[in-house]
Amino acid sequence: WSLPSVDEIAFSNRPVVRQIALEKCEGDYIAEGETMRESFPELVWSQSGKPTKVCLGPRGQREDWDRFKSVCPSIVEAVEQLLHSFSDQKVEVTFGDVLDYGPGHLLGWHQDSMDLTRHLFTVVLTLASEGSGRCEWRKIAEDGQELQEVVSSTMPALGNLAIHGACTEASSLLG
Repeated sequence: WSLPSVDEIAFSNRPVVRQIALEKCEGDYIAEGETMRESFPELVWSQSGKPTKVCLGPRGQREDWDRFKSVCPSIVEAVEQLLHSFSDQKVEVTFGDVLDYGPGHLLGWHQDSMDLTRHLFTVVLTLASEGSGRCEWRKIAEDGQELQEVVSSTMPALGNLAIHGACTEASSLLG
């Protein structure tokens, strides 16, 4: 996949968006997300009004997520291809999550942290977009501790890739 350069990500004040061709259909990713929640209940985080999150944890090298391949091979394959596509940079994942927004339904892989000492950009890859789920981009407060008003709102399609660097507003996905 052809992804933006380091400079394009770092200095853009808006999300950098690409449409990428995923090899599987939405139903495959949704089924793997469900299986993943059942297989790794200790990694599931759920809170009322928030998406259900399966925390894959950090990934400094390819082998770090090998234990997930037997349960969600299509999700891991898509993420590995995405990370490999950042060919001009060494990407380490600080927080890798699979987020399920339930009835409003968006399923995506998300790497994020608002702590600028631990990350340089955030990636959101939409693996399924059925229903009325939306992706909202918000400004980050000057102190970096909270989200502010919505800047834009979209309903991303399968394969939508949104990347924002340190200069871009934070994302908040709503189901």
